[in-house]
Amino acid sequence: MCPGAVLGLLLAVALPGVGQEAVIPLPAPAATLPESPAELFAALAKDIRPQWRPFFRETIPHSAGDRSKAALALGAVGADCYLASEARDAQQIRNLLTDMASLEMTLGIARQMSSLRQKPTDLADAGDWPGVRKEIAALMTQHAQFLAEQNDESLVELERTGCWLRAFHIGARFAAKQPQPPLQPSIWSAAMLADLHRRTVKLSDGQESKSLAPLIAGLEALTKTWQGETVAANAADRLAATLKLLDSLMAELIDDTPAASPKAQP
Repeated sequence: MCPGAVLGLLLAVALPGVGQEAVIPLPAPAATLPESPAELFAALAKDIRPQWRPFFRETIPHSAGDRSKAALALGAVGADCYLASEARDAQQIRNLLTDMASLEMTLGIARQMSSLRQKPTDLADAGDWPGVRKEIAALMTQHAQFLAEQNDESLVELERTGCWLRAFHIGARFAAKQPQPPLQPSIWSAAMLADLHRRTVKLSDGQESKSLAPLIAGLEALTKTWQGETVAANAADRLAATLKLLDSLMAELIDDTPAASPKAQP
C-alpha cells in the first residue's frame, strides 16, 4: 500500500463522542514517561497473571526498504526483547539478538556491537531477568551512541519511536484479549503520544524519507484517538481504533509488508 493510501486509512479512524459517563481513572504512572517497555507491560498486567508468548512475532524481517525503516525495525526488536524478558524465554532472547545483529549491519554498527550481545544471552540463560532488561537498555544506548558517531541522529530518534510503537502494539493486543480494557492505556498516556508525534514531525524538517509521512500521519491519528477522557462507554472503541492504527503502522513500517485493505462495513 502506498504511503498516501495508508495516510488515508489512518486518518479515517473515528471514535464516538464522549458523553457524561463515569470516567475510568488513569493510574498515576501515566503522568510521567516510562523508561522502557517493561514498565508499560508491568502496568498493563497489574493484578493479572499474563501469558506473553502469544504476542511474539512469528517472523522478523532482517532487512528493510531504507535505513529509516531499518532503524524503526531495530527499535521494534528492542521492544520484542523486553517482551521475551517478561515471558522469561531465553531462546527467544537469543533469536532476537540475531535479528538485531542483521539490522545493525544494515545501519553500519554491527562491528561495534558484536562484542556486546553475549552478556544478555548469558543472563537469560541464568534466569536473571532484571539483568536482561538492564542489558537490553544498555544495547539500545550503545546503538544511539554509535549512530550518533555516524551523524545519524535521526536514526536514533527512529529507533526509539520503533521501540515504542512495537511496545504499544503488544500492549494493545494484550489489552484486547482481556475481558475489559485495563485501566492503564496501551499507549501509556496521551502525553507520550504527543511527545512521539512532536519529535517525529521535527525529524521531517529537511529530511526526505518515504517512511516519515505515514509515520507522522499514524502518530497524529493515534494522538487524536486519545484526546479527551477515557470513559466506560468509549474505552473498548478507543482500544479497537488504536489496535487498527498500530496494525497498519507495524505492517508497512516495521514488518515491511503491505497493510491489508480494510473490509467494507455491512
